[in-house]
Amino acid sequence: MSRKRSLWLALAVLLTSAVLSLPASAQISFGTADLGEIRTSCIGLCFGTDCDQLGGVQSLGIDAPFSIHGIRRGPANVDLCTNPGASNAVTLPTTIQAGQQIIFDVDLVATGLGAVSKDLKVNGGTVTSVVAMVLPAGPCPPSATNALCLQDDRFTVRSTWRTQFGTRGHSPKVQNVDSDDSGLFYFFNPNNWEMLIKVLDGCPVNNHFWVFAAATTNVEFTITVTDTQEQKVAVYTNPLGNPAPPVQDTSAFATCP
Repeated sequence: MSRKRSLWLALAVLLTSAVLSLPASAQISFGTADLGEIRTSCIGLCFGTDCDQLGGVQSLGIDAPFSIHGIRRGPANVDLCTNPGASNAVTLPTTIQAGQQIIFDVDLVATGLGAVSKDLKVNGGTVTSVVAMVLPAGPCPPSATNALCLQDDRFTVRSTWRTQFGTRGHSPKVQNVDSDDSGLFYFFNPNNWEMLIKVLDGCPVNNHFWVFAAATTNVEFTITVTDTQEQKVAVYTNPLGNPAPPVQDTSAFATCP
């Protein structure tokens, strides 16, 4: 066996045998969320007790209603969750040098009621569990800043966004321009409107409520529309870098009247 091949084999063993370290307790909790709510958390990991080992991450995984987004890498001694500019976006597989960490955003899109617990897996192995408790949705409060209340406040519409630089947020509604079936969201600036959303009463036509949306953006976003009367949720997403296609869902809610 050549010396070069031996070195590569030794590196492969090191990458797969290093011990993962999470700066969190044995369980990551999102706490409580209302049905249809979108919650986010930032999680970091490194190798070794004090991020002092080289390691490799081949894959990250978790099952719905959780999802992983925005994988970045940077120094272990910086809070990259609050300082995303100190990190660089990476794709998997990737290597973490000693003194480095990778961080990733975990989203909860609360689509079902009750307790939920899912395993967070790294390189196919369970590292920790992620838990949440989803509560029934109450009537949409018209005073909400980050939600539209449509169809006589029966439907709550929410949106979150994320950019290529790791910044993310909830979408505020554009004040004083909404109607009973339509409204607008902005992402970055109240003078720069990003998204029009409608919930229409199509019950006389096909016995469904309809959801229409149009966004002038290519950032990642998630929309949830919650029927607070029937405790049902419809979810619509756009991946990062994709020009957002229109949503024309005439079968969104079979919850008439």
